[in-house]
Amino acid sequence: RFSHIIVLCTLAAALCVVAPHLASAQSAPPICTPPYSKGSVVRITVTATSMNGAQKKATFYPRVDEYSLVTAVNSSAFLTTPFAPNGKTSIQVTLCDQFPVTLQMGSGVAYVPFFTLLATTDMGLVTAFNNSQTCFERNTVYYCQIDDSYSCIADNCAKAYPNSNAPCDGSNCDIQIYLAWQGSQANGQDMVSVNLLPQRFTQWTIG
Repeated sequence: RFSHIIVLCTLAAALCVVAPHLASAQSAPPICTPPYSKGSVVRITVTATSMNGAQKKATFYPRVDEYSLVTAVNSSAFLTTPFAPNGKTSIQVTLCDQFPVTLQMGSGVAYVPFFTLLATTDMGLVTAFNNSQTCFERNTVYYCQIDDSYSCIADNCAKAYPNSNAPCDGSNCDIQIYLAWQGSQANGQDMVSVNLLPQRFTQWTIG
C-alpha cells in the first residue's frame, strides 16, 4: 500500500526535530541504520541560506519508501526579503548527513514551489541522493514538465511570485520537498515510491 506522509517543521535557528510517529521512546526504531527496508527511519536535514548568508535548519524523519512531503513551515518569512529584486536563495538537503544536494530556491521573479528528491538504493544501501528534475530541454528551450505555465530555475519548475511587491506573503514560498525511493530494499524487493513522483505522471504525455 502506498502512503503519502506529510511532515511539517518550523525553520529555526537551531535544529527543528520532527520525530516519527512512535508509541514511546523505548519503542523508537533506529535512525539512519542501513541496510534499509520499507519503513526504516532516515534523517533529512534542510539548510536554507538567504542572500545575506544567514542560515537556518530543519530536520525531518521520514520512512524509507513512503512517498513523503516535508514542509519547512514559515520558511518563506526567512527567505522573503532577499528575493527582491534579483535575490537568490539556496537550500542544501542531506540524507543521514551524507549526499548533500544544493538547490536554488528562488530568483528575482520566481520561486520553486516544490522540489522532488530521489534516493537510490542497492540491497538497502543508499548509492545516490539526487534532485529529480522537473524541467527539461526541448529544441534549446527549457520547459516545465509539471505545468507549462511555469518557468524553470535550473532543473526545477518555477512559479512567478504572486505579488511582486511582497513576493512571499504568508506561506507562499515555504520550502516543500517530495521524497521518493528507487532501487532495492535489504531483502532485494523493489522500492516503489518513485512511481508516485508527479513528473512520472506527465513524462510520457509531452510530445
